[in-house]
Amino acid sequence: MIEIFDNFLDETELKKAVNITSNLKWELNGASSDEKDGLFWSAGLMHNKFFSEHIFKKIEKTLKKDVKLWDVYANGQTYGQDGGFHIDADADDYYTFIMYMSDIRPENVDVIGGYTEFKFKNGVHAIEPLLNRCVLFDSKLLHRGLAPSRSSKILRISVAFKIQIKDTII
Repeated sequence: MIEIFDNFLDETELKKAVNITSNLKWELNGASSDEKDGLFWSAGLMHNKFFSEHIFKKIEKTLKKDVKLWDVYANGQTYGQDGGFHIDADADDYYTFIMYMSDIRPENVDVIGGYTEFKFKNGVHAIEPLLNRCVLFDSKLLHRGLAPSRSSKILRISVAFKIQIKDTII
């Protein structure tokens, strides 16, 4: 299951989210599965109430389900920092909700790149990382985030919400 939500945040929310993620204290310690895939930039956001409360409540309202937030953090990638294929959790009720924060638009995505790829038995499916696009997917799906292209000078920023969706959350 992969679900896309375009223009998820309103204009004011988007400006605030971009401002917060543009001014994070980044650490070069993110890894998609293990360090052999290479490191990328990361920053925790559980302490940031705008993400962990305001945006999380918006996710919960949009999904119309009982949702528990396990973690929220930002990933940053520059050229050469492709993630490796991995799963986020091996449980039936865990999902990942990714929000793209970089200035990647339909008119420049083919030059910048930074796609999120999902690997299936019949091939790979790529999602464009457009600004203010969100992607919800089952955490058991094999996926990876690609870095921006060599010709791009941006930091590809995504915010990942690790959530649990159940009728009854323990």
